[in-house]
Amino acid sequence: HGAITQAQHDKSLHDLTVKMGYGDNFAEVPMKKFLTKDGYEEPLYPLNMHPRQSSIPIDRIIDKLDFYLNRNDYPAAERHLGYWLSEANACHDMRGKLTVLNEQIGLFRKTGKEAECLAAITDALALADSLHMEQSVTYGTTLINAATGYKAFGKAADALPLYRKAQTIYESSLDSSDGRLGGLYNNMALTLTELKEFSEAENLFYKAIKVMQKQENGAL
Repeated sequence: HGAITQAQHDKSLHDLTVKMGYGDNFAEVPMKKFLTKDGYEEPLYPLNMHPRQSSIPIDRIIDKLDFYLNRNDYPAAERHLGYWLSEANACHDMRGKLTVLNEQIGLFRKTGKEAECLAAITDALALADSLHMEQSVTYGTTLINAATGYKAFGKAADALPLYRKAQTIYESSLDSSDGRLGGLYNNMALTLTELKEFSEAENLFYKAIKVMQKQENGAL
């Protein structure tokens, strides 16, 4: 696989967003780019001699993941992410690894694999902490993905503190009309409703609506 530049890699990280939707289908972090022929091909290296590079090719990884998900080929998607998690470890690309872990959280949540999802959450949160990115939007998005994974498996009480930390980061880093804030408020409101904190949940639902009304096709 060809190396990407650090600037391209950093842009991919900053492109992480929370996808708005309905019900509990939130917080996936796709980075849709142009799909190339290389994105369909399995990596082949003679005699298991894998070339090493400074970073994994995030754009191509996400494109190929979308290729599998669009065909509901979840086993292939899981193998794909597992392979690139190993590659990120091998070339010590910890930011790339964080992206892959975020994708694994969403995949395992979608496929109902609780143990795998919780393990990916633990690894992602620990890695983000080790990278000292506590006030970054990427860290906020990782918190939201982790919280949504927790909630999907009946752990709303564990999810809420992560949402609150993400709220602090997003509100200090994003414009008040940013659609990612709408997604966060909606996710938090659903979690608070589950915890029977109805007054705060209602307030956040209104905030989510206010944000999303400013988005193209974003009305809840």
